[in-house]
Amino acid sequence: MAYHIETAVTTSTKVEGLLPFTQYAFAVQAFNAKGAGPHSQSVMTRTLEDVPTSIPDVEISHDSATSFRVKWSELPEDQRMGVITRYKLCYGVKEKMMTVKIFPSNTYEYLVTGLEPDHEYSILVLAGTSAGFPEVGENCMPVYEHAWKSYRTAKSTKNESSDIVLKVNAVNSSAVQLSWSQINVSGMAGYRVLVQPLINVGPVQEFTLLLETRDVLVNGLVDREFYQIDFDVRSSSNEVMDHVVAWHQAIAPGDTPDPPPPIIREPFSSSDTTIDLFWDIPMTTMSITRYTIRYEHQGSLDPPIEITTKGTSITLRSLQPFTWYVISARSHTNTTSGPFSKPMIVQTMEGVPSPPENVLAENVSPGKIKLQWGPPREQNGIITFYIIYYTPGNPVQGMKWSSIQQNATTTSVVLEDLTSQVYYFKLGACTNAGEGQKTQVFSITVKTHPCDTCAECPLSGQCQPSGKKDENNDDFRQKLGILIGCGVGLICIIVCVTFVIYKHRHLSRLYAQRADAKSLTSQVIVPTAVRFSRHAAAHSPMLERMLTDIDVESQENASRKTLLEGSSDTNVNTGTLSSTANSIEVSPVSIDCFSMYPDDDITDTDDVQCMHEDMHPRSESLA
Repeated sequence: MAYHIETAVTTSTKVEGLLPFTQYAFAVQAFNAKGAGPHSQSVMTRTLEDVPTSIPDVEISHDSATSFRVKWSELPEDQRMGVITRYKLCYGVKEKMMTVKIFPSNTYEYLVTGLEPDHEYSILVLAGTSAGFPEVGENCMPVYEHAWKSYRTAKSTKNESSDIVLKVNAVNSSAVQLSWSQINVSGMAGYRVLVQPLINVGPVQEFTLLLETRDVLVNGLVDREFYQIDFDVRSSSNEVMDHVVAWHQAIAPGDTPDPPPPIIREPFSSSDTTIDLFWDIPMTTMSITRYTIRYEHQGSLDPPIEITTKGTSITLRSLQPFTWYVISARSHTNTTSGPFSKPMIVQTMEGVPSPPENVLAENVSPGKIKLQWGPPREQNGIITFYIIYYTPGNPVQGMKWSSIQQNATTTSVVLEDLTSQVYYFKLGACTNAGEGQKTQVFSITVKTHPCDTCAECPLSGQCQPSGKKDENNDDFRQKLGILIGCGVGLICIIVCVTFVIYKHRHLSRLYAQRADAKSLTSQVIVPTAVRFSRHAAAHSPMLERMLTDIDVESQENASRKTLLEGSSDTNVNTGTLSSTANSIEVSPVSIDCFSMYPDDDITDTDDVQCMHEDMHPRSESLA
C-alpha cells in the first residue's frame, strides 16, 4: 500500500484535500535522531458525504392533455458523493408557480397529473444525500438553466362536462372501493385509474382496466391521508376521451373526516410586491367557514406568515421583489381544521434596484476621470445596465444632465475630453422593471494641466504644456533607452572580440619564442652535460638509458630548428649562434674530447659524443 506522506511535530494533524465519501487508511511513523521507526497499525476511516456532483438523466413521456410521466435514472457511483436517500421533483410553469415533491431513494418515476392542456412546463429532478441536494435549496431555486427539461402538454380532446358517476366507498382506514356506472363514449377502449396522495409524497397506484370492468379495490392507503383519484376513459391510442377527479380521506367508516384543503388555482404576481391567489371550494359536503393562507420567503429562517379569510381569493402584499414564495392553504369548519395543501412556489415580478454602492472617482490624466462602483445592495431583479449622469458646473433645478450607459457586467468607466474644472455625477442601475434610485450627487475637480496631477511638478519646473507632449516624451524616453541598451551591448561585443584576437596573437608569439629557446638549449647545453655524464653511464644502465633518450630528443629538436630557421644565418665555422629569444652566445664549440677525460678513465668501449664546428655529433673509438 502506497501512502501519501504528511509530516507533523505534534501528536495530531489535519489532512485536507480528500475526496468525499471515500475510505482512507492512515498509519503513523515516528522519527528520532537515529532514523525512522516502523509504521503503526493502519486505521481505516471514511470521509463525510457531500452533495452529488450531477443530476439524474430525465425522460418525459406523454400521458394525456393534463398529465405526463417523468422517469429518471440512478446517478453513477462516482457522482453520488454518498448514499442517495431521496429524489426531488420540481415542475410547473416556469417563473409563475412550482410544485415540489420528495420521493424515497427507490422511486424512479412519477405520473404528474392535474396539469393544464397546451401549457409549457419545466421539470427538474435532483438526487440528494444526507448532505442535501446540489446547488439548490429546498424549493428548487436557484439552479442552472441547463438542468431544466421542458414539456408542453397536448391540447384537450375530452368532453368539457363529464357524465361519469364515480362512487368512492371506504372499506377501512387503508382500503377503498371504487365503482362507476355504464359509460358510453364513442371510440372508447378501456379505463385507467390513478390513486395518489393529495398533499404528502407517496406511491402512486395505477390500474388499467377493460371496458367490462365496473369496480376496483384500492389497498395500501395511509390512515387520515387525503388522496386524489383520477378516472380516465381511454381510446385505443391511449388518448383521454373523458376524465373525472375525486378526493378521498382514508378513514374507517364512522370516523369524523377533516375538511379537505382548497384547490389553489394558478397564482400569479401582479406587481413586484404582490401575489394574487384564487382557489376553489374543496370537494366536500362539509360546511367550510374560513380559509388560512400560509406563505414564507423561500429559504427564510423566519416563521411563516398566516392570513385568515372567508373569501376564495386574496392578495399578498408587502412582498420582496423578484423573490420566490412558498404558499399553501387549508380549510376550517366551526369545529375542526384540515391540513394545509401541498406547497406551491410563486415568484414576484422584478422591481427597480437600489442605488449602486461604493462609488469612487479619480483623475487618470488631464481631462480624464475614471469612475468605479459596486452593484446595488438590493438588485430586485436582473441588472441590465448602469446609467452615469454628469454635468459641468453646479447643477440647478431642471438642468439637463448628460448621460452614458454601461453594460451590467462592467462596473467602471473612463470619461475623456473633460474641459471644465468641476464636474458633478450621479449613478443609477436598471432592471427589466426600469431604473432604480440614483446615488447622491457628488463632484470631482478635473485636472486640466499635467502639473495638477503631479505634486512634484511645481517644484521641478518641468511641466509639459499638454498631456500629448507628456505621452510623446514617454515614447522618446522608451526609444532612447532601447538605443542606449543596444549600443552598450554592441560595444561589449566589440571589446570581447578584440580581446580574444589579441590574446590569440600574443600566445602564438610566446609559444614560438619558447620553442626557439628550447631548441638552442638542447643543442648546446644538454650535449655538454651529456659529455660529462657519458663516462658514468658505463657503470649505470639506468643512466645510460636516460642519456640515450636525451640524444634522441636533441636530434628531433635540431631537425625542428632547421625547419623553423630555414635560411637563417648561422656561423658554424666560428662557433657562434645568435638567438633573439634568449640571447645565448656560445664560443667556441671546438672541444677536445680527450682533454675532458683522463686517459686512465677511458676504456676501449667508451664512446664520447662531441660537437664539432658544424654542430653535428662525432663518435670516436678510443684504444
